[in-house]
Amino acid sequence: MTLSIAVRELREASGLSQQAFSQRVGLSLRSIANYEKDRAPTAKSLFQFAKLASQLKQTDLASVFSRAYQTEVGDAAIDTADELQRSILIAIHQNNGPDWLEHQLADLIRKSRGGAVLAYPLILDAGHVPDQKMILAYLERLLVELRLQSASSAGTLLEDMAAERAEQSGETKELAYLEILKNNPELYARYNQERADAARGTRLESSLAVHGTRQHAERQQKKAKRNLSKRSKK
Repeated sequence: MTLSIAVRELREASGLSQQAFSQRVGLSLRSIANYEKDRAPTAKSLFQFAKLASQLKQTDLASVFSRAYQTEVGDAAIDTADELQRSILIAIHQNNGPDWLEHQLADLIRKSRGGAVLAYPLILDAGHVPDQKMILAYLERLLVELRLQSASSAGTLLEDMAAERAEQSGETKELAYLEILKNNPELYARYNQERADAARGTRLESSLAVHGTRQHAERQQKKAKRNLSKRSKK
């Protein structure tokens, strides 16, 4: 079974239109349409599809998406919580608003840096249980991805525009993406700023504060002040 067929069958099993289905899995309508046509889903999309298929008791589809996800991300795997725990977390999340999950994850990361031991998620890498640093790094990546998860984010818009251009022009997706970046500098600047903002409070904060972002400018200002202070002391 191809992934495009699997996506369509999952949507049909959910009884939802493409619009409603895109909202259910937190993706853009254009992405769902492209996935049902011939575009390969991203790792994040595959994870969402596998989770929904499991919730709908579509075991065959869950296996298809899980295998594709494993192929996409490599040997890393997450030991997911059981259905009762997942249902409880979903209920709490749904009744506390969209910011609740982010606050809880950020708080967990802060506590871990303060010495609290992380017992979950159990990320298996080639059969070995990772140390606390690896789990913390994984949670930080989750936090950044969670903050960026929006159908209207610049990253999502860039991906959708590149896919549409590639389909219309016959270019590869990579070339189409580069052309979209070149022709939409404001959107690319917004993309970089959103990534820098999403990385706040994580170890990714410095690496994502690229040229043109507010964080990069602030860092350069601080550096200039330190240099000026050193020269004045000589």
